[in-house]
Amino acid sequence: MDVNKALFEISRGEWAFHVDSLSLWLPTAVNLIERNAIELPTTQESAGITFLNESGKAVSAMDVIEENTRQEVVAVVSAIGPMMKYSGLCTKGADSLINEMKLAMDLPAVKAIILNIDGPGGSVSAVSAFQEFQPQKTKPIVALVDLCASAHYWAACLVSDHIMARNSISAEIGSVGVMVSFIDNSEALKEKGYKIHEIFAPESEHKNKAFLLAREGKYDMIKEDYLSPSAKKFQADVRAARPNLIEELGVLTGKTFKAELAEEYNMIDSIGNMGKAVERALLLAEISEVTNY
Repeated sequence: MDVNKALFEISRGEWAFHVDSLSLWLPTAVNLIERNAIELPTTQESAGITFLNESGKAVSAMDVIEENTRQEVVAVVSAIGPMMKYSGLCTKGADSLINEMKLAMDLPAVKAIILNIDGPGGSVSAVSAFQEFQPQKTKPIVALVDLCASAHYWAACLVSDHIMARNSISAEIGSVGVMVSFIDNSEALKEKGYKIHEIFAPESEHKNKAFLLAREGKYDMIKEDYLSPSAKKFQADVRAARPNLIEELGVLTGKTFKAELAEEYNMIDSIGNMGKAVERALLLAEISEVTNY
């Protein structure tokens, strides 16, 4: 597992993350930073891409990749759990998700893609991979979502042609917002006998200033310089992807909504299941062939 990549992303600081899920993952991040033992699977397991025919039945990946099938199929790429930019630590990062979608785009039998999402968000830096991929799309993408919060919703808005809630029970959509969370371990280090000297060149008066001020409890600069620009970009991308969005209280300011309300506010397009997602994906594929997608 690539600990350095994970530490790098954690240290970058900006996250589009569902706050209710933060308490579950923050202790793991703390243990990782402090190099404490953490319990993770010994091998990274990933379902990779699965392929479904129009009836929703699985089709052999080997047959699709080696072009040994005449069936038209939909590729299912899964984004489960917190999302980071890079794969590692038993997680599939945005880099792997994009590579899987690119592979699916290149396979002749694949007519469309289902991006299967169930996650609380993640690193803001992970979203840039979806933004870069957006103009490279050659086939329709249906986002089938259960929990689709923060960075996951941002990514879905950027690359999908249709967002479908997977059910009307647990599906939750939204949390359009950006936060930063960092650990000030200076007091703990002092207790261990460490004394930290931070010396800056006279020409570098603004270097790391926002974070140094935040460590003193002064948050205005970090909000203005880091969080607000990302939050405004998030909101702009949602508005661009969802032109009929109804901006009720909380829709663009961090609330999450159950499927029915999300559909009412046009945050999503429909409520269904995997079978409905396959139908929608193939329908969009037919339309795209006629209109030269």
